[in-house]
Amino acid sequence: MLPTSPQKRIRVLVVDDSSVQRRMLVSLLEVDGGFEVIGTASNGAEAILMALKLQPDVITMDLRMPIMDGLAASEAIIEQAPIPILMVTSSASKDDQRLVAKAIGAGILAIIAKPNINTDTNEFLRMVRGISRVKVIRRKPQQKPASNPMARTIIAEAAALPFERREPVARLSPAILPTSVARVDVIGIASSTGGPQALEPLLTKLPADYPVPIIIVQHIVPGFAASLVEWLKPLCALQINLAVIGQPVTAGIWVAGGGSHLVVQEGLFHSSMEMPVSGQRPSGTVLFRSLVREYRNNAVGVVLSGMGDDGAAGLEMMHKAGAAILAQDEASSVIHSMPSSAIKKGIVHHVMNPIEIANTLIDFARRSRLDWQPP
Repeated sequence: MLPTSPQKRIRVLVVDDSSVQRRMLVSLLEVDGGFEVIGTASNGAEAILMALKLQPDVITMDLRMPIMDGLAASEAIIEQAPIPILMVTSSASKDDQRLVAKAIGAGILAIIAKPNINTDTNEFLRMVRGISRVKVIRRKPQQKPASNPMARTIIAEAAALPFERREPVARLSPAILPTSVARVDVIGIASSTGGPQALEPLLTKLPADYPVPIIIVQHIVPGFAASLVEWLKPLCALQINLAVIGQPVTAGIWVAGGGSHLVVQEGLFHSSMEMPVSGQRPSGTVLFRSLVREYRNNAVGVVLSGMGDDGAAGLEMMHKAGAAILAQDEASSVIHSMPSSAIKKGIVHHVMNPIEIANTLIDFARRSRLDWQPP
């Protein structure tokens, strides 16, 4: 019998201008045993040269660096090599929020806080491991900035992105709305890694007068939910804002901030400091549970691309109450773990790509609300 070959370690390039931070990240990765740090760089210019030379499986990229920052370096690498990039940051300043908004638009797969002695370092290792498995296909750089964050970088094979390549469904059968749903009064969405790339085609498809409140929990670095809103705001016809605690839940797109769970109670947004669910706070499951209590079956739950299983338990409660459940398909997901967790429970009514989800939400509102017709 031939000896079993050891599992191939994930090859990582660590980029950070702080020598102390570099050493800490390298130590975390090497102690784990599943990673091999093949190089380090102290600025973006060095990172580009080393990335093209070494061709790592994944890059951890600092945001703020001298000579060239992490955003500029990431954009250059994305245009030249199919390497997944995990951006790490320790600041939530206004300038950094603007950079993160641009990073999301440029196709950065995920953004995470720098690990330290006060944080769970397992989350950092989990993200590096998960990002390394994403297959990124390089595209030629665009002459003009593209509004679509996936214009420069295709996640997975080109054929795996039907919402970029084919005409979306104009309208879907009336049977697609479960008979248990009398009226759609709220839509909850949970997403994580790859979520922004799914949210953009979904949300920008909705008309400016869409009458149903849409509440989003996107896993992102605390303090940077505003960056997601800043990036999406000029792209969406429908108004989008951070959810404000104590504010009524009205039509529009509402994004959960970081640090606490977002819930709905008596028609108002509330926060909750209960324990993280599936390692997340805010959590999609906690939001979905509150929607069950508040709206019962007059709700829709949506789960998009992401690592882990957040949202699945909450969607199960929504399903039992008679709400409609939609999940992103594997072909269009950066990472299908979150949708897959819900699908495996047998609670999802329809599995679709983001544009098909948008068309379905429009159709749900049209069929269940006689006071509104899409333009």
